[in-house]
Amino acid sequence: QTQNDYICEWLPHKEEFMRVLLELEAPPDPRNCISCGTDGLYRCTDCLHQP
Repeated sequence: QTQNDYICEWLPHKEEFMRVLLELEAPPDPRNCISCGTDGLYRCTDCLHQP
C-alpha cells in the first residue's frame, strides 16, 4: 500500500480520532478539590489560598 492508500483508509475515521484526542486533553471527571474533595478543578474556592 502507498501512503495515499493509508490516508484514504483513515479518512472515514478522522472524526472519531479527533474526538478521542480532545477527550484525552480534558481534565478527568469528577473535578474534585485535591485537598478536601469538594467540587473544584484543582482546589475549591475555600482551599485555594491554603498551603
